[in-house]
Amino acid sequence: MGAFNTIYKIEICKKCNNKVEFEVQFKYGDVWQNHYELGNSLIWGGNDIGKKDYKKVVVEGVADCPNCHEEILFTIYINNNIISRIELFNDEYYFDNGDADFVILEE
Repeated sequence: MGAFNTIYKIEICKKCNNKVEFEVQFKYGDVWQNHYELGNSLIWGGNDIGKKDYKKVVVEGVADCPNCHEEILFTIYINNNIISRIELFNDEYYFDNGDADFVILEE
């Protein structure tokens, strides 16, 4: 995956049905091993992916379940450069931007 950022999310794994803490990796903002929590503003000004000025963006997140080791996908919601929500991927958005998977909802 190369350089990425992380956010933690406690969730029930879709594969093994255990409640676990996922370390979700994503590529948006200054992609340089930054760790975030809900409500944090993204850091910019380095290895940037995306644009700070976008008002609403959804970003693909990826994590391995620490219990069953299966890959689990997440959707991360960013509003006005703030991480507002993270949830299990539900097919609402199609991420296919190559190495940096995000969808601009509002410029």
